[in-house]
Amino acid sequence: MTLSKARKNQVSRILDAIYANGPMSRIDLSKMLNITPATMSDLTQILIDQQFLYEMGEENGLENRAGRKKILLDIKQTDTYYLGAELFENGLTLCITNNKANVVNKKELSVPILEHQAVINQIHSYIQENSNYTIQAIGIAIPGHYDNSSSYILTNNPFWQDFSLSEIKNAFKIPVFFENNVNTMAINERLFGEFKNDPNFLFMHFRRGMFSSYLYKSEIYARNNYYVGEIGHMVINPDGPQCECGKHGCLQTYASQTWMIRKARLIYESNTHTYLTTLVENAKDITMNIIIQAYHLGDTAVIHMVDLAIDYLAIAINNVIVSLDAEIIYLHAELFNNQELGWLLLHKIEQHDSKLLPRVSIEKIIKPYKKINGAKAACALAIQGHILS
Repeated sequence: MTLSKARKNQVSRILDAIYANGPMSRIDLSKMLNITPATMSDLTQILIDQQFLYEMGEENGLENRAGRKKILLDIKQTDTYYLGAELFENGLTLCITNNKANVVNKKELSVPILEHQAVINQIHSYIQENSNYTIQAIGIAIPGHYDNSSSYILTNNPFWQDFSLSEIKNAFKIPVFFENNVNTMAINERLFGEFKNDPNFLFMHFRRGMFSSYLYKSEIYARNNYYVGEIGHMVINPDGPQCECGKHGCLQTYASQTWMIRKARLIYESNTHTYLTTLVENAKDITMNIIIQAYHLGDTAVIHMVDLAIDYLAIAINNVIVSLDAEIIYLHAELFNNQELGWLLLHKIEQHDSKLLPRVSIEKIIKPYKKINGAKAACALAIQGHILS
């Protein structure tokens, strides 16, 4: 059956609603999406016939006003697969999921990514290695912003400025979708996260730099305003060190992974009493995991650096949420894989929170950091682009 453009749009909205909210009945979908019950019945039957949806049973025996029991519809798991990749300066991660984001394969590669052809070659090779999975679309999480009118990553990092995205897209016969890596993680959280009521939320990611993505009414807020979300460039101490952006005391100069490792290396080279010298043989070998170890060994300089980073981060988060209608804040950083430091951050957020004005409680959730997370989220980007758009 050939659908009109308007009907195709309605079909996409139906699938999107079920992905984001979980199983729903036809009548509830009709009310939510403002689609007449008759049209909803027709469209959902088409989706069932085409193996996108299935009837999973009655909704806890509840009945609507007419006395008919609600039959819940859910996404049907099929043998359709999606490939996701996240780009790093020193490699990339790759992942394959089915249409319900269940991971069937994943891979981390530490290889030089000097130009687009290296990425094309690695993705082609990965597809061949997993030829038993028919890939429908590819999603790529990029370390910067993406504009459909541009062939390049929009970033101030010179490493990526001449990296051609159009060449990657043209190298594959299936659809390829690009998105900022943090926006991609937020899309994944909306479609496949644990909360199935499509809440407004803030996803904050701290690694080389710092960025936050705000999902408001099911959409990425101010997606084309690339300065929105740059929490790392919020000035937290005007007398602090100069940031790459030219300002002094930006949050990322205290709390980003890049700056914390940079400071730890200075401690290593200038402080004869630091535990860092017992943990690594060379300053260049310092990682976030080494910093956390030194913190727990009682290294005074490292403790001061980490505690200051967490304190400023908590202040910044409270400054952000006073202007946003968010029900949840996700915090995604390798530093907070350490439970003690995660709890310290949550305590500091509560400590700096305003007690003068009552407001709806905002849930704060530490998201465990894994390097593969971005590639898995890129699969969600591919699913969104291929099925829901």
